[in-house]
Amino acid sequence: MRMDGTSTLHEAVSTHPWNRGELSNMIQHMTHQLQEAVNGVMRLCGYASLNQRCESTPLAPNAITSSYPLEPKMYGRDAEMESIKNLIMGNKSNDITVLPIVGIGGIGKTTLSQHVYNDPEIGNQFEIKIWVHVSDKFDVVRITREILGCVSNRSYQGISNFNMLQQDLEKHMKSKKFLIVLDDVWDVTTEDCWNKLLGPLRPNHVNASEVTGNMIIVTTRILTVAQRCGTAGSINLEALEDGDIWSLFKAYAFSTDQHGSNQNLENLGRKTIKELKGNPLAAKTVGSLLRRNLTEDHWINIIENKEWQSLKHTDGIMHVLKFSYDYLPNQLQQSFSYCSLFPKGYSFSKAQLIKIWIAQGFVEKSSEKFEHKGWEYLTELVNSGFFQQAESWWSSSVVFVMHDLMHDLARLVSQTECATIDGSECRELAPSIRHLSIVTNSAYCKYQNGKLSRNEEFEKSLMKVMSRSKLRTLVLIGQYNHHFFKSFQDAFREAQHLRLLHITAAYADLDSFLSSLANTTHLRYLRFKNKESHGAFHLLLERVTHEALPHALSKCYHLQVLDIGSYGSPLIPDDINNLVSLRHLAQKGVCSSIASIGEMASLQKLTNFKVENSIGFEITQLQCMSEPVEPGVSRLENVTTQQEASGASLKSNHCLEGLHLFWKGVRNGYDSDGNRYDSGGSSENECDGNMISEPSMHSETEGERLQMSDSNGAPSLDHILDIASEELEGLEPHHNLKYLRISWYNGTKAPTWLSTSLTYLQTLRLENCAEWHTLSLEGLSLLRKLVLIEMKNASVLSIRSPQDIILIGMQNLHTCSCTSMVDFNSSLRILKIKRCPVLKVFPLFENCRNLGCSWLPHLSNLTIDDCPDFTVPHPFPPSTTVSEFFINGISTLPTMRSNEGIFYIRSNSFSDKLTAMDKTVLPYHNLSRFVTTLHISQCRNLRYISLEGLRQLIHLKRLKIDECQNLFSSDVPQEPTSTREDMVAGIGNRNDRPSLELVSITECGITGKWLSQILQHVQGVQELTLRNCLAVTRLSMGEEEKCQLELLLDLEASSSRHPSDASISSAEDGLLRIPLNLVSSLKKIHCSCSDKSRNFSLSSVHNGKNDDQASVHDYSLQTALPCYIGKPVRLKKLLVQNNASLECLQLQCLHGHLKSWRFENVHSSPK
Repeated sequence: MRMDGTSTLHEAVSTHPWNRGELSNMIQHMTHQLQEAVNGVMRLCGYASLNQRCESTPLAPNAITSSYPLEPKMYGRDAEMESIKNLIMGNKSNDITVLPIVGIGGIGKTTLSQHVYNDPEIGNQFEIKIWVHVSDKFDVVRITREILGCVSNRSYQGISNFNMLQQDLEKHMKSKKFLIVLDDVWDVTTEDCWNKLLGPLRPNHVNASEVTGNMIIVTTRILTVAQRCGTAGSINLEALEDGDIWSLFKAYAFSTDQHGSNQNLENLGRKTIKELKGNPLAAKTVGSLLRRNLTEDHWINIIENKEWQSLKHTDGIMHVLKFSYDYLPNQLQQSFSYCSLFPKGYSFSKAQLIKIWIAQGFVEKSSEKFEHKGWEYLTELVNSGFFQQAESWWSSSVVFVMHDLMHDLARLVSQTECATIDGSECRELAPSIRHLSIVTNSAYCKYQNGKLSRNEEFEKSLMKVMSRSKLRTLVLIGQYNHHFFKSFQDAFREAQHLRLLHITAAYADLDSFLSSLANTTHLRYLRFKNKESHGAFHLLLERVTHEALPHALSKCYHLQVLDIGSYGSPLIPDDINNLVSLRHLAQKGVCSSIASIGEMASLQKLTNFKVENSIGFEITQLQCMSEPVEPGVSRLENVTTQQEASGASLKSNHCLEGLHLFWKGVRNGYDSDGNRYDSGGSSENECDGNMISEPSMHSETEGERLQMSDSNGAPSLDHILDIASEELEGLEPHHNLKYLRISWYNGTKAPTWLSTSLTYLQTLRLENCAEWHTLSLEGLSLLRKLVLIEMKNASVLSIRSPQDIILIGMQNLHTCSCTSMVDFNSSLRILKIKRCPVLKVFPLFENCRNLGCSWLPHLSNLTIDDCPDFTVPHPFPPSTTVSEFFINGISTLPTMRSNEGIFYIRSNSFSDKLTAMDKTVLPYHNLSRFVTTLHISQCRNLRYISLEGLRQLIHLKRLKIDECQNLFSSDVPQEPTSTREDMVAGIGNRNDRPSLELVSITECGITGKWLSQILQHVQGVQELTLRNCLAVTRLSMGEEEKCQLELLLDLEASSSRHPSDASISSAEDGLLRIPLNLVSSLKKIHCSCSDKSRNFSLSSVHNGKNDDQASVHDYSLQTALPCYIGKPVRLKKLLVQNNASLECLQLQCLHGHLKSWRFENVHSSPK
């Protein structure tokens, strides 16, 4: 919305005749020149320049590491240790395997490496073991010299001839299996440096080595170092669990004989470790300080003063983290330490951090855009462990959070300039403070009526800020009442140099505060949330929609960032276009309400500019806006000629990276990846603001109306379509364009510039362009992503080799072709085809046999939905790289879905003929990398599953089968592809079996003997659940291996006879034999049946776990004899439910072991 008001633009110009933007740029340029001059002088004097890394924190004497651990026991890293051991034991690579261990300082990277290095089982795998402490300088010559010193009796000290060192190293390492630990690697300058180091260690084509399994372990704090060096997946060390960090703390805080003698000390210790956030070095630091004096006074003093955070302890956690901080460039140090103003656990968005840093001047000027440079800063801070990525709890977006210890470090290094006033700790601040945050939540409590209490002491604390007039940053976070805000306004009205203001307030209060400030011209960043947002959502929208933004905003001439929240569409002052320096306007819908927005030439993002037939909203407004990299332009039906469209001058805008062109509606229910969202939702590519209603899907009806009006002198439909085509020709963008989206365009042909001029186009999205019939896109050689949605009349598509293809609602599409099948096969990453009813073949599926190479080797996401005639010549998924997978509505295949390790198969109305799930239907080897859960449901005609295929699912943890009535019934033949020798070999090789946690079978016709066979192909089963499996009538646990082999023979024999003759007593169909190898892992057996007439005999149960339990539900069981011949029974829990026939339960063999038993809905208490 717009609001009438007297413009202050002419007043501003007359008061300040100079060009403020030009003057600001001159000052910044002069500052940059001065900085370069200072750097030049410092280099001449032999000092590091301001832009180079500082090294003010000396390396602690004990920071140099060796292979000997400081403590014999390692806490909380059993899983990581086991993972590394398995990698080493199973490593058969002919090349060097490089395993990075990554984590922030003090997290335990070196300790873990030391225990790996000294593990006897690992040590036996290697002829040579070498430990090198690398530290902050990656000196290839020094590292080579140190490795040589470990394998040679000769001294290489002082030898700098790198070639000679490498030759000697190759001689000593040739044909030797080695383990090298490179500890504390900070920066591998280039890949060349790394490859030079590895050169003499690798086998070459002349001297090919037969040695396999050579290993290098690299410990580092820097993620990019791990990515550059690693060949195996990184071991990312996180914080220790509470129990592990407590055990470590006790080992350092208490002596053995005194531990546990003082409960008060233990309580203090448990309270302290909560602040350590699982960091082992922090636990050691605090524990060592407290151990000096095991008295409560000493402990309370250390804890309250947080002495453990002092830098004077050179072996402490803060010293270690400070060393990481000093390694950062000056700009990154500023960017990181400034964030101490925000509370611990505060979630920053990427955009928020970058905008703050730009506004404060931390991002140095370069040839790149400030935003791109700021993203580089954030990336480096994440790589170095100063920020951690997390998923927002309120959305699926990524946020950035400081680890609590890093937040403590930020406060430590910024304490002379940054400060926080917290309601719980009001203290006098140093006069040097320039950046201040006020956190109010702990200062106020809320009454039952919703009102806040008053805290006069906290209000008075604001006057303790001695440097109020010199503040450059003021942040107000939390709830407060009107008394506090009046004190806040009175205290900080004298602030004359504010560059950043972050506040929660009502619009009226903010207007009052801005108007009261002595000077707002320096303000660069303003973020405020309407205080009314704490009310109900519908009331919020009604209220905010009719409120006006503060008039005082129009005088913030140097404002670069204005963030006014995300709800509603507030009234916009007419003179807001005075903000000529504004780069970011973070509020949905505001841009479309600003008249003469072309004067705001610095805007980086123009989400939805609506073309209107009124002054200030012409398409020519875009002519002056060269900064927006991805403008969105809607209501293009209001443009009537090609000449008018050309007035936008998009072709001359070299900064243009993306362009969104909308004719009518801008909502179509799909995000950029082709996933449908609710009508009230939004997507990342949706143009925001006052959305236009989506036009009717019945385009024919609209066309008829237009055609009918032609008799009365109105333009014909053909003329309308010609105008649209001319408009689109006039909107030709710069040839550097990378992203293009066109929606609701009703022209009959594509613009000529689409295939001829946009040589750098990477993403193309076309939706509801109903009049296009042929899409010839093979000329877009750099196209990486193609999205086509509801292109109803498009029948032919020709492409080159994009990585992502999304086709949705292409009702008439029948032909797809590509120019290079081999290139397309290797490049395709994502393929989604939905609701394309006449599409029968896709290029890569039709000719996959003729490729002469692997089929779709890089495909990660595959969706084919509601394409009944689609032809699939090969089983899906096509490769091991596919992790997200959905097949539905294809006549020849069942419904299949895979996501986050869960693979689900269900029969559907198109394909209810599935009888066998073997390798011709399901390529098990392609599922082995990612499937942890296999769920087969409602395949009523399915008779058997490939047991050999199940064995290939090495990461499988859960197997669920339900409503497969004919699966593995008594007359199922032996698996055609399996031989007796294969199956016997499979039983003997247990290491290749999947380690299942759960086997659950519901309402299936599977017999006991077949389920026994399945269980022989797995290991580690913890829970077995059978529901309404009527063909399983008896259970026997702990069968010897020879009995399992007998069962194989029985199965083989029964498969060659008629089912009625297969009645060998040792392998009755109903008997389920639990293999002996599962007895040690099985924790729970659950059997239930809704048919009360069925009999079930619990023949034997044995287990040694503490929580062992067996349960029988709803079976007609007259006598139960839990017994196990030859070995003692250790059953702990027994539950019998819904059994009216049970008369006798013999438990003699459980004497001394059975801890609890329960009978529910049993006719009478059994004897």
